[in-house]
Amino acid sequence: MRTTSRTLCLWLPDWPVQRSRRERPELVGKPLALCVGDARTERVAACSVEARRLGIAVGMKTPDAQGLAGPGRLLLLPHRAGADRRALERLAVECERFSPVVSLEDAEEPEGLLFDVTGLAPLWGDDGEKRLAEAVAQWAGADRLEAVVAVAPTVGLALAAARFVSRDAGPPIVEQRQARAFAERLPVEALRVEAAIIEGLQRLGIESIGQLLDLPRASLPSRFGAELARRLDQLLGDAPEPVESFRGEPPLVAVWDFESAVACAATLQHVRHELLCRVAEQMKRRRCGALRVLIDHRLDAADAAPVRVVLRLFRPTASARELEELATLHLDSVRFPCAVRAVRVLVGATAPIDSRQRTLFDSDQREDPHALALLINRLASRVGGDHVLRIAKRSSIDPRRAYATTPATDAPAEAFALTTRQAAKARRLPVTMPSDAPPVGVETNQHGEPVAMQWRGRCAVVRYWGPERIETGWWRGRSVRRDAWWVELDNGARLWLHCDLRRRQWRVAGEF
Repeated sequence: MRTTSRTLCLWLPDWPVQRSRRERPELVGKPLALCVGDARTERVAACSVEARRLGIAVGMKTPDAQGLAGPGRLLLLPHRAGADRRALERLAVECERFSPVVSLEDAEEPEGLLFDVTGLAPLWGDDGEKRLAEAVAQWAGADRLEAVVAVAPTVGLALAAARFVSRDAGPPIVEQRQARAFAERLPVEALRVEAAIIEGLQRLGIESIGQLLDLPRASLPSRFGAELARRLDQLLGDAPEPVESFRGEPPLVAVWDFESAVACAATLQHVRHELLCRVAEQMKRRRCGALRVLIDHRLDAADAAPVRVVLRLFRPTASARELEELATLHLDSVRFPCAVRAVRVLVGATAPIDSRQRTLFDSDQREDPHALALLINRLASRVGGDHVLRIAKRSSIDPRRAYATTPATDAPAEAFALTTRQAAKARRLPVTMPSDAPPVGVETNQHGEPVAMQWRGRCAVVRYWGPERIETGWWRGRSVRRDAWWVELDNGARLWLHCDLRRRQWRVAGEF
């Protein structure tokens, strides 16, 4: 558990029903169902506790629900998801008395609010988090809201504590040291993934987070998709899930409209400089940097499409000078078919920016990540972002699937770090690995080690490394079992050989 943040969850069970009763108090205490339908049928989208006591459940067809409840006993109203969200947003504004950062639950139809309460406990005296949680619960009760409050180190744990923990002893408070043990006791429904994934886990007999953690972690994405692994990391604090204010920030944009169309390159360069300085100042105030910047030039011709320049950056920056240099590199090969009426600069993606302290004396800049980022940004601007690649590691025991190339300017926040052992293994992989290499003749000794082979004539094996056993996952269909060998021949060639253990057949999987 690497996180140190604290999140408070205010869960409002059956929020659509609560919202309807706040607007129409005469509905309190009566069986109520909110329905949504299409051209073929109408179903129950939400229902009150009184309706559930009559056997009504979400997803039930409306005629079946009316028949089960009895004549005239069930009140039916249309389900208005937009009204529910707007009412929850108004409630979030009122909750800013407890925290400056309040967010809606990340769901299609949210039923809860999330507060970033990191560092707020001392403001409430001794046992501050408990007193804060009780104050939120008392405020909700005074506003005629049925609410559950919980505090935990992550968003996922806070939501799970509110929904799956008994609250007889007061608001659940999950301490940092108890987080993992608390997570292991939770049901898999606390992961906030699709119902099909939950059903798949339950068919395998996995009912709790603890049972899920006992599985090999590398096998989760291939069996259940990347969403399950991401939600599990967020629950445990191994992946960030910050609470962001639902109000959001206004877009980082600057526009310059000319009184008359301009064709002077120097004038356009000066305007771009001014606009980039404006957005750079906005980013500095927000303490963030740009990862993607769009510069649009609206042309004077009515039917002409705007000339767009897209800057994709490896590392976030709030430097107007650096952005202007990259824009100039892009625009070297751009020709405007006619004069320009307006220029707009929009920051499409941002990330927190790291502070960097200058050194007093000159040092070796080869290991400077900032210098590396500048180099990648300039190369991407000159040759295109899709032509500057980096190596990304994937979760696979198969070397053909273990590494992939991806544009260096995509997902720059995901650091690619290898252990010493992983790096040594990666260096042994060839640059190209053909998938349809023909079989080759290999002579082996009594231990099955290669001693000679046919490669542009008969060649003796001078040195070899291996074997390394490679087996593919059974869930991908027919399994593959082979041994990998690295050989150096007497003619200087270095090859990567695979021996199929089923057919005892050798192939050249790659050449260095």
